Amino acid sequence: MLTYEQARQKVIEQVSKKRGPRAKVGISVWDALGYVLAQDVKSDRAYPPFDRSTRDGYAVRVAEAKPGAKLRNV
Repeated sequence: MLTYEQARQKVIEQVSKKRGPRAKVGISVWDALGYVLAQDVKSDRAYPPFDRSTRDGYAVRVAEAKPGAKLRNV
């Protein structure tokens, strides 16, 4: 099994073989729909400024997901 970094590198290699480097353009954020970032964007504070989840959703074991079951949220 590949590690995350190995898999990521393989994807990058395959994509760059097919398309090569993309052109860089400077545009307004309001016109940026459909574009990808050419470099990281840094922020001076956390957004939003409250606790939040980086991923939404729940995982449930099918054996525990029966009608009327009480599931523990961890």
